[in-house]
Amino acid sequence: MALEQSEEDLDGAMSQGIILLIESDSDQAKVVEAELSRLGFGVVWSNSHLKALSILEDRKDVDLVLAMAEPTDIGGFDFIHLLRHRNRFETQCPQVIVIAAGEFFEKFPLDEAGIDDYLLRPYFPGELAWRVNKAVKALRTRQLRAPMHQTELSSGIYTAPGLKKVLHEELNKIFRKKAALSVVLFRFQGLESIHLNHGRMMVEWLERDLSTAIRNSLRSYDRLGKLEQGEYCLVAPDVGSAHLPLLMERLIQHVQAWNLSVTSHSHIRIPILLGMRGVTIFPDYQPHHLEAAVKIFWDWICLEHSSEALGDALIFEVRLTEKGIERVPDSEKKVFSGGIFGAATTDKQ
Repeated sequence: MALEQSEEDLDGAMSQGIILLIESDSDQAKVVEAELSRLGFGVVWSNSHLKALSILEDRKDVDLVLAMAEPTDIGGFDFIHLLRHRNRFETQCPQVIVIAAGEFFEKFPLDEAGIDDYLLRPYFPGELAWRVNKAVKALRTRQLRAPMHQTELSSGIYTAPGLKKVLHEELNKIFRKKAALSVVLFRFQGLESIHLNHGRMMVEWLERDLSTAIRNSLRSYDRLGKLEQGEYCLVAPDVGSAHLPLLMERLIQHVQAWNLSVTSHSHIRIPILLGMRGVTIFPDYQPHHLEAAVKIFWDWICLEHSSEALGDALIFEVRLTEKGIERVPDSEKKVFSGGIFGAATTDKQ
């Protein structure tokens, strides 16, 4: 039996999930892989802890890590700390079960954060299956609950479901107040180059640091939400088309200052640039059509944020009805010359 299944084998065996097995003994790895395969899991095998970290860098579909406590190139305890430190900056957070003989458990505090379960060698028949199934069930429960969280607690930035709820609330308010609401869609340009030169973990860290800094610079009642990696939506109540360019200018200045700080205090020399467009919404629908209007506007945001035209630096006004979005005639204008901003050398017009 192959110690590491092919992509085709994994696709056929991943109904239960993907498990990364860290085991230096190839014969023992074959035994564990055979049992996990019978349970319906796909197995990726690594004979060292550092190699396992490299695998996790490339794969985002790993549900569970079975890690031997005994050291290979690094110790199991060090592996756990490196893995969980990386998870602070990424959305990937697999369950971890540590496997070891009795003497190694003395080095692992039973309340060690980052370890979800232990498996003591030699373990009883069926114990591996029981602990693995329990860990995967806990992971699935956490994944089901995740969409219910409206914000990332560490940054205060809304998730996509949370942002949709915010739009519902704000569209309801502006209808009652007959006021304007502005939205800025923006994208961080340059993350791909940073990924190629410095790795995915650096991209995750820089994006989180910059987006959190932007959120902290906004008014308390502004709302910032993340749509995809590097793509965001800023909901700005009580901001009309006259003040929208000033808000976009402040975003540019903030990114420029952040780039200067990063290049001054780190080895990163690739600036993050800003592609964006802004829109001011005027409500034109009856109260009982609110749900339809919210859906129309949310669908528009989902389509617009992925558009290549996001960097054209346009602002315009739209009239939102229960049937669609209508651009206000003669409201479109380009706020800046060019559309991509944020480098320290950018000259503002």
